[in-house]
Amino acid sequence: MDTVSNILTESMLAAKGKGFAELIEDIVSRNNGEDKGFNRLLNIRLISASKIENVYSADYSYRVSDDHLNPYGEVHGGIAAALFDTCIGYTAAGARMNPVTTTDMSISYYRALTGPTFRLHVELTHIERKMVSGHAKIFNDRTGELCCAALSTYMVLAPNLERVKV
Repeated sequence: MDTVSNILTESMLAAKGKGFAELIEDIVSRNNGEDKGFNRLLNIRLISASKIENVYSADYSYRVSDDHLNPYGEVHGGIAAALFDTCIGYTAAGARMNPVTTTDMSISYYRALTGPTFRLHVELTHIERKMVSGHAKIFNDRTGELCCAALSTYMVLAPNLERVKV
């Protein structure tokens, strides 16, 4: 199990008595605080998370790093894909209270990601025992324009308690 799965498992163990938003905040904080691992490099912050009836949603912010730019000075499309994968994955893991892994993703790019900050809106569309699906959109914070959108599905994993860091 990789570092992210360990962090998610730790978060799930600590989740007793926490609400959905608190659990997502814990997952994001633990990933950002790691001294290794890819997700900490994405500059993601949780804005809000909610569960209304059976609808789980979350909003995240992303601050652009010079290391994320393509040769044209725009956010590289691979960074957008990583943002989608990570944010939908965090939301899915929080909803199922188990680590998840991506099974597929489809992305539509509408305009270049230019600017210093962006907002990602995630909504889970299908939650089952073994699979979770969701969609997300990235908006330019300054203009409010929709830049790209994604659909993704995740397999729910069983926590591996033997490998949890203490």
